[in-house]
Amino acid sequence: MASLLETNHNMQFTPQRLERVHQIMRHEKIDAIVVTYARDVHYLTGYDIPDSRLPVACVIVEGYKPRLIISENQMESVGIESVMASIESIPVTNLEEWLGTHTPKLWDKIHDIIEELETTSGMIGLQQDFLSVNEFNYVKKILPEAGFADYSHIFWRLRQIKDNSELDAIIEAVKIAEIGLRTAFEIIAPGKSEGEAAIEIESAIRNVGGQLRGIRAAVLTGSSITCPYTKSSGNRLTMDDPIVIDITVSHKGYFAELARTLHLGTPTSSQRKLFESAIKVCEQAEHLIAPETRISDFVAKIYQESTIQNNVQSIGCSIGLDLREPPQLSIENNLSFREGMVFSLHPSIYRADVGGVKIAEMIQVTKDGCRNISGIARETF
Repeated sequence: MASLLETNHNMQFTPQRLERVHQIMRHEKIDAIVVTYARDVHYLTGYDIPDSRLPVACVIVEGYKPRLIISENQMESVGIESVMASIESIPVTNLEEWLGTHTPKLWDKIHDIIEELETTSGMIGLQQDFLSVNEFNYVKKILPEAGFADYSHIFWRLRQIKDNSELDAIIEAVKIAEIGLRTAFEIIAPGKSEGEAAIEIESAIRNVGGQLRGIRAAVLTGSSITCPYTKSSGNRLTMDDPIVIDITVSHKGYFAELARTLHLGTPTSSQRKLFESAIKVCEQAEHLIAPETRISDFVAKIYQESTIQNNVQSIGCSIGLDLREPPQLSIENNLSFREGMVFSLHPSIYRADVGGVKIAEMIQVTKDGCRNISGIARETF
């Protein structure tokens, strides 16, 4: 018999989230939802999985508490979590034929719960973006009378608006990231390698409570800025090149991203111009971002009033339980800003003959416009 554990919810969960899911289920005539993406499980139950390689799922049926499914070796870690769900376990599994975390044992447990809740012949929402062909075929085999609908996009939409508990976690993550930047300002020096500097910054972040999963402190020069998530190299820092400090941190599962660009000598006029272009994007964004403004119109104005369009790598995107979430700040995006959204605004500009610069800010959309969550000065060049 499955073991059950019920605990109180914490700041990472509010019942309003579940009610919004139920409203959508009623509207779309969905009887049950099977959530298999770990970040969405966290969003609905408050459970932050300790390792992405471990199995986790959640079954949602209106009228019942969410049913969280984890492996037996995760049960002890739940003791320090506050989870809004009934918890059931499956035996510890190693790599099976699918070489993934959503193994037949997990789906068999999901089947048992759906059968217990009398929805085996109903319409079941699945996150098909995160299912393999093998998994989907197995689900159809064990639930032959059910219908299926793709529910992947629903959670991205729900997670766009951050509630107060989510915002609190993001603000704490920003504070930790700021410590990383201040450490960088103190220890960056000519002759030190990118990697050496990055290690010192990461150490400072860990010492003040940054979650291991979310920590990235990259010290970058030259063309490496053009590659997202590039790691620091053994290149030595000089007095001649722009130096990008790119930091990501997570707190209670929620991400923050901050970046600044330093120069240890005297910038050339071309370097200064590139840096000022990135500064201008941030200043314009803070002036233009407001509820009901269409994102495509916002990006078009940014491009119209600056010279970065041909050189910019990215303007930004939503951020939260994932470092990169929709909506993206792109000229093709016809969605509008809404109060409660939080964005990583991160203009990254590179020219082969000049170098690269990046500034990343955390921007919250407010009732009347927006606010910059970070208090670190941008003028670091």
